[in-house]
Formats: sequence, C-alpha cells, structure tokens
Amino acid sequence: MSIKHRTEEWHRYYLQIIKSYCPMDDDFMRELFRNNLPLAQVVLRIITGIKDLELIHEETQYDLKRLAGSRSVCLDVLGVDSEGRVYNFEIQ
Repeated sequence: MSIKHRTEEWHRYYLQIIKSYCPMDDDFMRELFRNNLPLAQVVLRIITGIKDLELIHEETQYDLKRLAGSRSVCLDVLGVDSEGRVYNFEIQ
C-alpha cells in the first residue's frame, strides 16, 4: 500500500470521527469553548436574552468526567452589559 493511499485512508477515518461529534458531547464541548470567548458570548446572549452582554473572561474547568452519569463540561464566564451590570455565569 502506498503512502498516499494510507494517508487518504487515515484522512477518511478521522473525518468520520469528527463528523460523529456533536456539540453536546463532553469532550467536544470542552474544546469548542476553551479559549473561545466570542463563541461563549454568542451562546450566553442567546440563553440569557441579554443582547448587549460582553464577556470579559472565560475559564473552561478541568474537572472529573461523567460522575454518576452526568455531563462534565463546566464553563465559568464573567461578563458586563452596556449599563455596567456585572454577570458571573457558571454553566455545567
């Protein structure tokens, strides 16, 4: 088998794995939000209905996974709106 053929096979294999991910999967969600303040901001604006929410800081926690069958993604974010109100969100 040629290197090109093995590379194409490897590419197809990993592409299938990536396609199977859903944003609600623990591992995928954790990486999706890690260091991605703009994405967290969009999601929290939708969830809270605070259209002018500006996130200042986010920290994706490193915690134990799937304790007692529950999901394990934790996202802590600090935000402020246009009137200076400060919000501290923790999403699990």
